Amino acid sequence: MKNHLLQRKDQCPRMELFNAINSCMAVRLSFYKNYRYDEKLFMDVVDQKFCKEACEKKTKFAILNTTIKQDFFQRSENLTSNRAWIRYKIRIKDFMNYANGNWIYRWLGLIKIIAWGIDIAIKCKSPIIFMKCIACGFKYAIMLLIGKKI
Repeated sequence: MKNHLLQRKDQCPRMELFNAINSCMAVRLSFYKNYRYDEKLFMDVVDQKFCKEACEKKTKFAILNTTIKQDFFQRSENLTSNRAWIRYKIRIKDFMNYANGNWIYRWLGLIKIIAWGIDIAIKCKSPIIFMKCIACGFKYAIMLLIGKKI
């Protein structure tokens, strides 16, 4: 549920809490022999679920002492509320699917979505996107609560 960007190799969390972006990983082909990505997921959560499942299998990770320059969408200098909303609609749906394990995770997921809404509203200087994030998060939480697929 919580991610931290590492600035240095020595900041790495315990291996059972490890989380990363797949585009920065080198993975042995043998790992994929019995692994399938969850096709209900689309963006960032694919990476989180991949790492979570790898940790559950007690997979060992090696952290290379190198820096990868990557442009993260939400840290973009030219982020507009319209561009942000296009991505966040997908991200919210993705995250609520990921958080659908049990009711506690659903509500923690909703809290995280509200925090995203606050963060992106401040960055875009748009309270409207905050309201959209909350509405979308609650919509998916209710759908999951009543057993509908999202």
